[in-house]
This record gives sequence, C-alpha cells and structure tokens, in this order.
Amino acid sequence: MAERGGLHAQDLKTRLRRTPDGLRLDGRKYYCTGAISARWIGVTTLDEAGRLMLAFVERDAPGVHVDEDWNVMGQRATVSGSALFEHVRVDPGLVIAYQQAFERPQQLGARTQLVHTAIQVGIAGGALLDAREFVRTRARPFFEAARAGWADTAASDPHTIRRFGELATRVRAAEALLAAAAATLEEVGRQPRDAAAAARGSVAVAQAKAFASDTAVAVASDLFALTGASAADERYDLSRHWRNARTHASHDPVDWKYHHIGNYLLGEVPPPNHGQL
Repeated sequence: MAERGGLHAQDLKTRLRRTPDGLRLDGRKYYCTGAISARWIGVTTLDEAGRLMLAFVERDAPGVHVDEDWNVMGQRATVSGSALFEHVRVDPGLVIAYQQAFERPQQLGARTQLVHTAIQVGIAGGALLDAREFVRTRARPFFEAARAGWADTAASDPHTIRRFGELATRVRAAEALLAAAAATLEEVGRQPRDAAAAARGSVAVAQAKAFASDTAVAVASDLFALTGASAADERYDLSRHWRNARTHASHDPVDWKYHHIGNYLLGEVPPPNHGQL
C-alpha cells in the first residue's frame, strides 16, 4: 500500500493502465511485509480514471522486483522491504475496485488495526515476561535497599515490586481492551448496519490500539528500570522489545487515534471512513 515521495504514504503514484498488450502495472511500494516469501502480492493502485484499485500479481511475475532493503531498528524479522513493478501484466479477473469498500460504512480498517493491536499487546506481554525472568534469576537489588535490610534479592526490592505491579496492570488493561475491541467488531459484523455501528467498532479498536502502542513502548523501556544495568548487555537482546514496539507504533501515530476518539465522544463526530483508523 504505502509509497514514498508524495505528500503522504497514501499519495499513490502507482498506476494500472490499459495497453495494447492488456492491463499493465507500474510503480514502487515500500513496507511490503511478507512480499519476499509470498506467492501473490496485493498492490493498491490508481486506474486511468483515478479510482483506487487492488491488483494481485504473482511474486515471480516478469517485472516484479522485491528488494531486501528493510534496514530499520525494529521489526527486522518482517523483512518489509520495497517492491518495484515495471510494466507487470495484470489479469483483469484479479483486480478489485477497492474504492468501493470505503463508499459505505465498513470495518475493513478496524479489523486490520485489530491485528496490529494484538502485535503491540504481544510485545508488551513478552517484555514483561522477560523482565520478570531477569529480575528473578539474574538481577541484584539496589545497594541502598540491601544495606537498609529492605531486600536481599532484586525481586524483593520494594521499588521493583511497585513498578512491576504497575506495568503488569497496564499490560492486563491492554489485553482487556484488545478482547473488548474484538468482541465489539464481532457484534458489529463485517457489514455494519449503519454508520453509527461502524463508528462504534472503529473507536473501540482505536482505543485498544492507541493504549496498546503506548503500553508496549513504556513496558519495553521500563524493563531496564526493573532489571538494572546488566540487562543492557547485548547478549540478552532485551532492547528488541523496545525497538519492535517503537518501530511498529511509528507507522500509525496514536495521536490521531486519540483525536478521533475524543472527537467522537465529545462532539459525536464519527471517525473517517477511509479504512485506516
């Protein structure tokens, strides 16, 4: 979906054109998660009338070039490099009028965002589990706590106990919001009966996603406040949690989600129906 060089990531330059040789696709995409190992690639593009389309092309088709140029601090295992499409032949039967999906109330964007919410909740939970293991088996109590007789292990340090309890509660809240959002989408259904129902589903997911993103980044960072300096040793690779959470959250700013949530609750303004919330 995403492209570079335009005003924003959805300012599409990729084009699907009719030629004497049939439909042809030209353009370059970025953040193509899964494309390297895929058999088929779905590509958003504009047709000659400027309508948003979704064309499916084979990964190994002539003119398709998938690059391993994913060079970021986190989410490295997703191998979300770029893809170049040069005069790629497209089967007309494998083209969807994608724009139509957003011309009526829908939950396409909300369901996609629910998956990303689960990723952030998973990162937060994984960071918390790793912090717990390190504190219980490797970390030492701060010397002031040990000298005062307050703690003989890191796990009995009162400040560590308090902070871990707070982080565990935030992770549990993120898990609960994720479950509640999923239940709301199930209730609303794939085809909402009206705009109000669609808005309710989108806002529920937006709340869960924004909170999960903030929580994952916070837990992955505070992990080091719990474990101490020794946990920063690269052999433990504990920084991967923060790198993954921060990279993932950067693709979808939470400020816009909080904005739409507040606008909906205070002003009864429904969220946009463009499929991204």
